[in-house]
Amino acid sequence: VVGAPLLIALEEISVRLGGVTMGFVGSMMIVTGGLQFFRDKTNVRGRDDLTKIDGVLAGLAQGIAVIPGLSRSGLTVAALLLRGLDRREALFLSFLMSIPASLGVSFIIGLDSDFYVTKEMLIGASLAFITGLASIRVLMAIAARINFSVFVIIVGIVIISGAVWDVLM
Repeated sequence: VVGAPLLIALEEISVRLGGVTMGFVGSMMIVTGGLQFFRDKTNVRGRDDLTKIDGVLAGLAQGIAVIPGLSRSGLTVAALLLRGLDRREALFLSFLMSIPASLGVSFIIGLDSDFYVTKEMLIGASLAFITGLASIRVLMAIAARINFSVFVIIVGIVIISGAVWDVLM
């Protein structure tokens, strides 16, 4: 609901703006990681404690992520963490939220290309699915083993590095 109109309206945004936006997201990830250091660890909520407000805010974050340079998972995780959700739950729900988002983008792309499907496209989609599942498993394992604040800060630094690279190249 949020992402589709933005995607259509922002189709002509320059790549340079995407790099600047990506740098902003990286900065916000570092801020989120810093806030995690001071977060009340005794009042952490689980998925059973989610409210409609949590869902709306995470959905808005996901929709806004169609803006070039914004990270869908980064924004949804940050929104859920700032609402007091457990770090593993926030990651899990963010990954779960990617399923309808990916299907929706695929549908929009399919409409634009008259749903022309080739064997190569199916192989690519299958490999992307397998790689995505493996990435989720690896990220969940990393997040379980290290301090989540440090994890979010490292991700922010990586995002900023990519933004600098994008803007300079």
